[in-house]
Amino acid sequence: MNWINKNKKKFWFSLLVNGALLLLLLLIFRPKYETNDDMGILCMVSGVKLGADAHLVYINYVLGKLLVLCYQAAGGVPWYALIQYGVLLGAFTAITYVCLNKIESWNVIWILAAVLTAFSFEAYIKLQYTKTAGILSAAGLFLFCYAVISKEKFKQRLLGSIFLCAFGFMYRNVQFFAEAALMSAAGIPVLFFCCRQLKEKKNIILVQGLTGCAILAVVVGGLFVADKLAYRSEVWQDYLAYNTVRTELYDYGFPDYESHKETYDALQIDENAFKLYKQWNHGDSEKMSTEVMKSIASAKPERTVNKKLISGYIHLFPVKFFTIAVFNIFLMVFLYSFLTGTFSRESVLSLVFEAVMIMLLYFYLYYQGRYLYNRVDVGIWLAASLVVIWNYNQGNGKYVCVEGAVLAVLALAVCVSQGSWVSRLRVNAKEDYSKMRAFIKELHSDQEHLYLTKMGTVSFAKAYGVFDVIPKGMADNLYPLGGWTANTPVYTEVLEKYGVVNPFRDMIGNEKIYLVDKEIDRTMEYLHTYYDADAEAEEVAVNGKTGIYQIQ
Repeated sequence: MNWINKNKKKFWFSLLVNGALLLLLLLIFRPKYETNDDMGILCMVSGVKLGADAHLVYINYVLGKLLVLCYQAAGGVPWYALIQYGVLLGAFTAITYVCLNKIESWNVIWILAAVLTAFSFEAYIKLQYTKTAGILSAAGLFLFCYAVISKEKFKQRLLGSIFLCAFGFMYRNVQFFAEAALMSAAGIPVLFFCCRQLKEKKNIILVQGLTGCAILAVVVGGLFVADKLAYRSEVWQDYLAYNTVRTELYDYGFPDYESHKETYDALQIDENAFKLYKQWNHGDSEKMSTEVMKSIASAKPERTVNKKLISGYIHLFPVKFFTIAVFNIFLMVFLYSFLTGTFSRESVLSLVFEAVMIMLLYFYLYYQGRYLYNRVDVGIWLAASLVVIWNYNQGNGKYVCVEGAVLAVLALAVCVSQGSWVSRLRVNAKEDYSKMRAFIKELHSDQEHLYLTKMGTVSFAKAYGVFDVIPKGMADNLYPLGGWTANTPVYTEVLEKYGVVNPFRDMIGNEKIYLVDKEIDRTMEYLHTYYDADAEAEEVAVNGKTGIYQIQ
């Protein structure tokens, strides 16, 4: 205990604690990407296609370039995962460091235990780049606030916070701004502190705050400009226009077919084609061009803020918060802090402001039509928890309840909030990558043919784990017929290699092209309707429920 008291405020102690927690989690649980988006990004940046490319669309070009350089220097290292783990370790270390230095009460140990356990599991075991962005941004801004009010080690703490914020911004800039809005509540006590210092004619805190804000703004602004410049070419501008409208349809929904049949008829899209496209098979560059998708999207009702929208939001929130796993952690952190401490007026103002910001943020997400996504919620509720912890230091730490009962409820909240823990245990993890990996290797070995893969037939996420290294060029003869990566210049190089312009049209009668499909009847009906009424599918191989066909 004396050793802990002596060293708990040192940076290396926080790093040691979180390093041990990371190791423990990796020993107990098997990590996995939460969504297949990370695998798509990994394939682009590591050279799994014809060549590595730093244009990752959703991730900043500067970070993409860093990843490309790492893979070029040592292709046998899983850089994409390792860099995420490295910066996440830095984020949780920063949170621990600030808590142990700012809060004298031993109550912080129980709060930290809950926050670190729950959010580290989300970060390390269910890896996802948007979630990583949220955690880094919240932790970086938490450290930033502490750096501003620091009387010592200002430069080191500021540099650490800028580093985390920069990576958070690069992983997903919209997530960074969301966390910045929430963490601004922690700035209210900082502003009051600055005012008190100015009254005492001590302006150093104000200088530190303004300096920090200026540096952070320059760094974020520089990264933003660098990313914009990287996409100024015509080919990437065309893709971004395509991806914007594709996102509107695939992330926010298609207009219903029956209700908008006239629109679809005018675009010569029948019900079979509609179902094919909704299954993410939108790779027909003629029938699902940017202009066609814009016409489809324009049939959707315009989003407006009206009584119906507000009523629907009030009906769902805040009740829906209880369905969010990490909300339970925030709730127990708040209750524990409330029951074991007192809060100043400025802290109450900060917490009220935070509550308003949370409700406004979820209203915006509800208005957009995409809400209650775990990868987004984790960052939001980590930021909210950190705001509570920041203000907890304003109290005196006086107990008004039985500590044992509070700790029991806190521990229960951790367990209840993480219902996926059991399924991720290494003894229970059921992922078998061998079959899909063997299938991909078999397709790759046949370089004479281009394999067009319908969505759901070939998945690198089901063939390789977080720490697996995918051989370069493994997908240089594979082209997915949908997904956000499909029409990128990186992927279309594969089509150019085989002289293909429109994969749906050009697969007919082309001996160099095979189609990998689980629903060949739907595909053939589509081809009969739009390209060749006499086309026939010849099965050349089969892999379980997936067939490989040549279209004659």
